[in-house]
Amino acid sequence: MPLCVYVKLSEVLLLLLIKSKSFWFSIMPSLITTLLDSTNIVFFKDAIGTTLAARNITHDWTDKIDETQIKLTPLDLNYRTDFKYADDDGDYNTKYYSNVIGEAYGSEEHLALNNNSSIFTGEEEISATPFAATLIRPALDYLSTFIIPAIFTSNDEQTEYESFDNKPRILYKVSATPYAFQNGRTYYIPSQNGTSSENATEYLRFSHTTSVPSVGSDRDLNYGAQQLLCGATPLLNLYEKYWSSYYEQLYNPNTKYMKIKVNLTAADINTFSFDEYVMIKNKSYRVNKIEYKPNELSTVEFILIT
Repeated sequence: MPLCVYVKLSEVLLLLLIKSKSFWFSIMPSLITTLLDSTNIVFFKDAIGTTLAARNITHDWTDKIDETQIKLTPLDLNYRTDFKYADDDGDYNTKYYSNVIGEAYGSEEHLALNNNSSIFTGEEEISATPFAATLIRPALDYLSTFIIPAIFTSNDEQTEYESFDNKPRILYKVSATPYAFQNGRTYYIPSQNGTSSENATEYLRFSHTTSVPSVGSDRDLNYGAQQLLCGATPLLNLYEKYWSSYYEQLYNPNTKYMKIKVNLTAADINTFSFDEYVMIKNKSYRVNKIEYKPNELSTVEFILIT
């Protein structure tokens, strides 16, 4: 892979594409000797990404730190991280799914791989409290297109079913208008709360996926990719969208950690977002935590991204 060499010589900027450092040194020994005595040379892995924007870096904080304080250490990471919704013990459907499949509905489990730079200990749970997971399924055997959020409880014998004081749920409204049954199909709504009964022909659809039945290209409010009862399993779940790239970087064998004082201003804090990268001494970092102190040095935890 070619290397990109950036050299600042007086007021002249020289950019060379070469196959290797040794090749460059062999053809230009006299120039190299001069440059090494008078300039700083920075080598990049390839010819793409020689600017902060091209390297997806938003901030350069090199001048805001004391370079002598940089000390990279291995990360102390958890062996296991569970992503899940809050438990709703009375929910018959998610409890039954968990007993059959062997994992909580809507959950994702991340297990650490072999990483020589870290000692994996402990477990962590990331929960969407107060929301509980919602299983989507056909409400009636004879009406397979009547797909709804199934939220009810049962007695111990599983012979009687009823509503219960369930935890809140979070779902997509799949369409703006009600879904109408085909071929004259209806479902019965008994009279309640002062309203009369009716044989309904349509209903609004809600689901943790963006369509019903689900398709592979849907967005999914479940954390992990699991077998669903109505449709294909979407790939774009919560873990994949918000966590996967971060964990891939975090559990890289070359990833390191440092905690250092940084001279941050109110403007720095106002324009910073934790999903942005920071450059320090030509290395890219994620910011894990900021202890900001106005008019004082702030303590910042960095994770080196390789």
